[in-house]
Amino acid sequence: MTFSARVMLVLTLCGSGCIVTSDPDLWKKRETGVDGTTLDLRVDAPRPDGPLHDNQISDGPWIDLPPPDVKPSEGPPSPDQKISCPHPVVVKSCTAGWCDIPPGCFVMGSATTEPCHQTNETAHETTLTHGFEIAMTEVTQGDFYAVMGYKPSANLTCGPACPAEMVTWHEAAAFCNTLSVNQSLTPCYTCSGSPISCTEATAYADAKLYSCPGYRLPTEAEWEYASRAGTATSTHAGDVTSCSGTDATAGSVGWYFGNSSNKSQATGQKQANAWGLYDMAGNVFEWINDHYQADLGAAPVSDPWGTAAGSDRVIRGGAFDREPKTLRAAYREPRVATTGYQDINIGFRCVRTK
Repeated sequence: MTFSARVMLVLTLCGSGCIVTSDPDLWKKRETGVDGTTLDLRVDAPRPDGPLHDNQISDGPWIDLPPPDVKPSEGPPSPDQKISCPHPVVVKSCTAGWCDIPPGCFVMGSATTEPCHQTNETAHETTLTHGFEIAMTEVTQGDFYAVMGYKPSANLTCGPACPAEMVTWHEAAAFCNTLSVNQSLTPCYTCSGSPISCTEATAYADAKLYSCPGYRLPTEAEWEYASRAGTATSTHAGDVTSCSGTDATAGSVGWYFGNSSNKSQATGQKQANAWGLYDMAGNVFEWINDHYQADLGAAPVSDPWGTAAGSDRVIRGGAFDREPKTLRAAYREPRVATTGYQDINIGFRCVRTK
């Protein structure tokens, strides 16, 4: 497809008044429609000779764009590079405490140049072919008691709006299961015993996890995609620049040791991301469905689910008693997922494939 045809196609999609503007990155051009929505156009075709002119398809001007004479770097894309698959327009769509996240593509992990980058955050293009709904906040102490009938949390004086913590990975999975049963949905886990022990149901093991109709813990890809909400910075509000100590960006999006008085806080008080999600950074870490892998690799992936091996599961999001660097969207840690392992700084939230 020629460059001119690509521009005309985007103009057709976003309607009358759509304009083309240049960008410091010659490989990205942004088109803005009259309704304020934007689309990114990757320019990878030779530019035609001569300037571009007004066209009857658009009431807005066609701006003469510089030629794409700078090629993308080799190797895996970093979060500030244009990727070959589209991220959807981010629109908040939340009802009754659940937010809808559409399918799409993003760069998971972080560039080596990102402040506080960790070696287990290799950047790689990740596609999610399904949409899902995710809880607007971490499961609260009130939510947990209403569904499970007991209170596991250590910080009970914080109140019912504070995140449920001191829950094992298995208790988190059991909560999601019970939520499914309560809504006449097929559970995603098989759980039994006391203390409760859960594993993915055979019908939804491994890559089949995404086909489960009930509630479950998010995969790493789902969690980070939801956390980023279309951003390429280390948090949805910008980059964390102080890996330890205090950091203004970290403080705007979450509770960490610099602002929490070393205890969990009521959910939903910090800045939500563009999807409408709160506390994706800070307050308590969140259990993830995936078994931990130290290196997720640089190759593009579609609907990743982790690995079937290992005793550790992943936690994401940072916590009230940890450094600013842990609030970054790419930050990941392993935690042993035995029936007895729980921590005051680990909670969870559920998702469901749509």
